[in-house]
Amino acid sequence: MGTGISTPHQTPMARQKDKPQEVELLDYDPNCYLCPGNERAGGAKNPDYTGTYSFQNDFAALLESPEESYKRDY
Repeated sequence: MGTGISTPHQTPMARQKDKPQEVELLDYDPNCYLCPGNERAGGAKNPDYTGTYSFQNDFAALLESPEESYKRDY
């Protein structure tokens, strides 16, 4: 058995061309928190938007103003 150097771009798999998987996408998902008209995780109802829509984060990690219990004097 001979020895040699094999590089990844020269393997048979590197030349292999797979067809992309076809996935059926729904136009509307009644269980999606972000779809138009559905209730969000935080309880607000989405408007019936038809284009790009910007959501406010239901579970933001940062608060707009810290609560008094978190304030510290340094």
